[in-house]
Formats: sequence, structure tokens, C-alpha cells
Amino acid sequence: MILNIIYIILAIVGLGFLIFIHELGHYFAAKRAKMKIETFSIGFGKPIYSFYRSGVKWQIGILPFGGFVKIAGMQKEGDKEPYEIEDGFFGKKPLTRMKVAFSGPFVNLAFAFIAFAFIWSLGGRTKSFSEYTHYMGWVDPKSSLYEGSVNAGDEIVKCNDRDYKGFQDLIYGTILNGNKMDIKGYHHDFYKKTKRPFDTIIKKDNNSKDSVILSTLGSSAPASYLIYENNNKEKVSNALMEQLKNGDRILWVDGEFVFSRSHLDNIINSEIAFMTIQRDENILHIKVPKVKVQDLRLSRLDLEQYDDWKHETNLKDSLEDLYCLPYYFNENCVVENRLDFVDDNLAKEIFVQEDSNTFQNILKRGDKILAVDGETVNLGYEILQHIQTRNALIIVENQADLLEKISWKKADIEFNSYFDPNDLLSIISSIGVSSDVKEVGNLRLLQSVTAKPFSEIAGFQEQFEKQYIEMKKEIEKMKNPVKKKIAMQQLEKSKTRLVLGVPYMYLHDRQISYNPNPFVQFVDVFKDVGKTLGAFMTGSLSPKYMSGPIGIVQVVHYGWSLGFKEALFWLAIISLNLGIVNLLPLPALDGGYILFSVVELITKKPLKAKTMEKIIIPFFVLLVLGILYFLYQDISRIFGGFF
Repeated sequence: MILNIIYIILAIVGLGFLIFIHELGHYFAAKRAKMKIETFSIGFGKPIYSFYRSGVKWQIGILPFGGFVKIAGMQKEGDKEPYEIEDGFFGKKPLTRMKVAFSGPFVNLAFAFIAFAFIWSLGGRTKSFSEYTHYMGWVDPKSSLYEGSVNAGDEIVKCNDRDYKGFQDLIYGTILNGNKMDIKGYHHDFYKKTKRPFDTIIKKDNNSKDSVILSTLGSSAPASYLIYENNNKEKVSNALMEQLKNGDRILWVDGEFVFSRSHLDNIINSEIAFMTIQRDENILHIKVPKVKVQDLRLSRLDLEQYDDWKHETNLKDSLEDLYCLPYYFNENCVVENRLDFVDDNLAKEIFVQEDSNTFQNILKRGDKILAVDGETVNLGYEILQHIQTRNALIIVENQADLLEKISWKKADIEFNSYFDPNDLLSIISSIGVSSDVKEVGNLRLLQSVTAKPFSEIAGFQEQFEKQYIEMKKEIEKMKNPVKKKIAMQQLEKSKTRLVLGVPYMYLHDRQISYNPNPFVQFVDVFKDVGKTLGAFMTGSLSPKYMSGPIGIVQVVHYGWSLGFKEALFWLAIISLNLGIVNLLPLPALDGGYILFSVVELITKKPLKAKTMEKIIIPFFVLLVLGILYFLYQDISRIFGGFF
């Protein structure tokens, strides 16, 4: 708590510093131009502290959102027009006024570049692999991205015809161009280490008020490593953690490469069984979906068969609630035919021929089931018994280099270069057939792990119950009934959500060194600001996605919590934003005064006070209203659950 308060204070001080150097730029430029400076203020409103020095009133305003340097002649004094006031701002030549107006934003731009250069000289920032990878880590099958054939493990190289540099670009793509996204990249075959290009258009979801945003951002994630590291003195042991070593990376689970935590969570909670079968003379491995008995249209004889098997295995659940396979197989585990579904639509989902690289396939008549989740079966009832629990087969890789930091330039190249695919296939081909091949090269097959709800994992029941109660209390405070209902449903669903038994706090992403040169960094951020402002001006970016004063403080606070370099980076970005925004040719901003000077250069006539007031005051009111609106959005995001 104390540390958070310190970070907030540092964030406010940092923002105050940016405003200070901005106004200091105006101050020194005005002083050099021999303009009479009356007030130097950090913040607006009634001064809470002030003093005089060299004829200038220095003050701190009660509202710390901005600042100003008041120069004589900025407004009409008595009968004199601003341009008639000696040593006043408008009494100087247009080019001189332009220099003074430009000096504030210039200092902010210069600070941003210097900050980027300083970070670069210190070796850059330490970031997570997921922040700069081109690989997708998870795509929800119900999302627009998935419908556009983008899936976990795919590599994106271009988004809306711009080079793709990380998941942030996908966020920009959805927010700044809500009607559609043009995505180019590669589908990868990680078993053969080959790739093929794709080019897809993700179109607007007509049922979504926020275009493709809701159907994309909330249902996708960048790729990340899942590296186990547990240096906790309080040893918590379970079936999976007992087998893992520090430095183990969860690479493969039940026929799929694992590309992120979200992907792993989806695999574990999918109702499938990893089967070893014999088809003619060949041994195959296939992911077969599990369904409830109640979902199948079974004959009386079929039901009697399942009921007999149920009693042979001492299963306690009712027959209708038992899992089974959508195939009829005999006592000797040989598949004879498919079973019919009560719902034909469910049958279409089940019997879909998918990419063989994920081991998804369809059982055929005559296939003999040899093993379920690596456990050998000889009789039909043994299959029924094994599929009632969710057992996961896991292959990990252990490489010392994975714990070392790597340059962001090499991170994608090495993401799947540590293991030999032949070693992986050698281990997979032995599942359910031979117990000898458990470790090849730097790959290791673990004993199958039973997935359970987090609340049932040994050593974590108390922790889960505490978190559940705290979350429930927060949800009950919500005033919005719709949000409250959805949140409560998600919370209840979490009680039955399956996990492998290793808390995510022990699964770490790989660290990378991100250190582009300051010119690249400056230009990239400059372009991002330009895109954001352009989208805001054209209306394609909703103002609710932009941050106000509180949001900016939160960002800097977050930066301080990660370290000095991260805080300096965010201050540089904010400074660059401040410089660019102030150069917009809008009255009440520095760019507006530059525009007035350009008009005077063209017309050869100075603007009168009344004319400037009619132009500036409405824009100033809009500026204040805009700050209040963004302030409201910041508060809504923080306390959204209470409105």
C-alpha cells in the first residue's frame, strides 16, 4: 500500500515535470524574444503556492492538469489591442511569436528523444516475449479472427498493410479501423517446421456495437512461453509439480503445441480423449471428442451395454451423465460404427475433419483402440472408465538457455527452434504402445496428469475459497444488474474450470531485451500518435478508449512499479504525445497561436482582441469539457462495476 502511494506520487511528479519543461520552453523563448513575462504556472485555478522572482509570479495551481506562461499582451488591456502593448506577445513579429509558441512542444519532443536515447544506452527495457512476438497464442473458435482462419501458432506479418510488430498492433487495428482488418501472415506446421502464407479480411461483426473489437480483443492473445520456475520456500506438491523441474517449458499437451496460458486452459477444458489406435497395420494417435450419453440416440441394447459397463467399473454417476465416445465399439475395443446424435447440429461439430497436425481425425470402422490418454485398454468397459476423467499427456522441454534473456530480434526465430521435431514425434509415437520412450533429446513425456478444478487441487483449496469470497463480495457491490449477472456466472463457472495443478504464478514467459535505437523508437511512437489522432478526428476511434489525467497517472504508476527505465519510457511517450497534441492548429493550443501568426503573415494584418476571443473561448470551453469527459471515462474504468 505504501509503495503504491509512493508510485502515485512519483507519477504525479513525473507528469508535473513534463508540464514544467514544456512551459519552461515557452519561458526561455519568450525571455530571449524580450517579451514581458507576468506569470509562470504549473496547473490551473487558484494558486496553492506562489512567489515572485525577477518580476515574474511563479505559482502552482489547485488543478494540476496543465500549466501556462502568461506573457504580457495576450489579451486587451484598456483601450489597447494586444498587438499595441509594448513587449507583449502579439506586439512581436509573427515569426518570433511562432518560435515562442513552438518552443514548448519542441522541448517535449526533445525530452522524448533524449529519454529514448538514455534507455537505449542502458541496454533497453526487459520485456516479456508475448509483448513483441508475431505469433498468436490463442484465438477463440467463436471469434471473428478464427472465422478468418487465424489460429493459435499462426504468425502475423502485416496488419492493415503495416508491418506487424506485436499484439499491440492488433489492438490498434481493431480500435482504429473498426470495420475490417486485413491480416497477412503464415500458417506454421511445427512438426515439419514449414509454413504457408495466408491473407484474410476480418470483417465487422454486425451484431457487435463495438465492431470487431469485442469479437477480437477479448478472444485472442499473443504467444508466450510457459516456463516452470518455483523458488517458493513453501513447497506445494501435486501430481504435476512433482514431475516438473525448474526451467521446464510446457511444450505439447494432448496432440497440440501450447502457445499461451489461454491456449493451455482451452486444451485442458476441452472434452477430448487422446487415443492410440491400430488401423490395419498402422499405429495412429487421434484426439476423439467425448460426449454425454444423453446427447446420443441409443438403442435399448446400446443402453443396456453401457449400463453393464457402468456397473463393472463401479461408476457412481447416472448413466445419462456419463461420458462416452460418439462411436459404437465392441467388447474387444474395435469400432463398429458411428452413433447418432439427438441434435444433428452437435453431430456436425463433432464429425469435422480437422488438420491432422493437431491429431484430430475421425475413427473408422475396424479401428482397434489400444490406449486412452496413454493407458492401455483391452476391454470395452475400460474405455468407458478412462474417459470419465480428464487426463492430460504433457511433453516438456528443458533448455538452460530458456531462462536467459534474449534479444527481441531473435525471439521469434528461436520460439520453436530448441527442440528437434523428430525427437517429439518419436515420443508421441510411443504413447500407448511402448513405455520405454519417455525422454529424447531435451524433451520429456510426463506421466498423465488428471485435471481438476482449482478448488480441489491439494494445497490450494483455502487460497481458492478466499479469492472466491473476495470476488463475490466485489460482484455483489455492482449496481448494474446485467454486469452483475455476467460476473456472477463467470465466477461460478470458475469453480468447475479445470486446471493441471500448477498455478500460473509458477509459469513464466521468457524475458527479452527490447532495445531499438532511439530514432526508430521515436518515429514508431510518433506514427502511433498520428494514427490515433487521425482515427479520433475521423470518428473511427471512440473517445471512450482514450485516457484522461487519471489514466495517464495510472500508466506512469504502472511504469514505476516495473522500474526506472519503464517509467522513463512512459514519460517519454506522454511527453511526445503532449508535444504533438499542442502543435495541433487549434485555438487555445500552441498550434493555434502558430496558426494566428501564419494568418497574419499572409494578410499582413494583426488579429484584434474581440476576434481572437470569439475564436479561442469556444475552443477553450471544448478543451475543458474534453478533459472532464476523459476524466469521467477514467473514473468509469476504475469504478465501472459500481455504476
